[in-house]
Amino acid sequence: MGKFEEIKEIPKFGSLVQFNSNSIAEEYDEVLRDVMAAYVGKRGLGKPTIGKIKELNVQQSTRTIEESNDNGKGVNRPTFEVDLPGAKLGEVCLRFASEPSGYLHIGHSKAALLNQYFAQRYNGRLIIRFDDTNPSKESNEFVENLLKDIETPGIKYDTVTYTSDYFPQLMEMAECLILKGKAYVDDTPREQMQKERMDDIESKCRSNSVEKNIELWREMIAGSERGLQCCVRGKLAMQDPNKSLRDPVYYRCNRIPHHRIGSK
Repeated sequence: MGKFEEIKEIPKFGSLVQFNSNSIAEEYDEVLRDVMAAYVGKRGLGKPTIGKIKELNVQQSTRTIEESNDNGKGVNRPTFEVDLPGAKLGEVCLRFASEPSGYLHIGHSKAALLNQYFAQRYNGRLIIRFDDTNPSKESNEFVENLLKDIETPGIKYDTVTYTSDYFPQLMEMAECLILKGKAYVDDTPREQMQKERMDDIESKCRSNSVEKNIELWREMIAGSERGLQCCVRGKLAMQDPNKSLRDPVYYRCNRIPHHRIGSK
């Protein structure tokens, strides 16, 4: 089998992966180096250039890694360390915010490994935060398997939190924004709303009174037929070049029970 001494299955990835169990640490370091190279702009095409490193305030370490080339001769390769400008030792907190609506794929490794890298570099904390706000697609099965998959590349985290733990506070904040006139309730059909956002057209509901918005907000909380027609949008800027900032949707109604808190 050559250099592959074992065949082991990575849970939920759906395929067998061959690897030498004695070289897991080396493989992890190699992946981390590739991730760091991508982070500074090379997108996996090799080592980052010195010019790019300086541009992004990346300092080249004086440390080297001893390796063997194809001829068996020893070679030294510099490693690269990425700094967080202004970060203080012991005060850095990272979060890996996954949505439990599916299994992790290899593309998640960049974010996860970078989070762990900075947490370790600055003696900080790494939080796994489940962004569980869409009960239509989420389940406890995905939560359990995401935690397993996160540990597969050796990532250690300090704690796990859930957005659903803060639903009451988030609803209070949404109502506060409505009362301050910084958010409004919109009953425009979804396709029309999307077209209006693309064309810089303000919704007819943008000028609703606070009283009208609160009335519709109560319908949304009740999950009534009227409430199901509505959503809460932030009143930002409909002419912003970034279309995602054109009065984005904060809340929609969903009658499907949540996988953690049920119909509460």
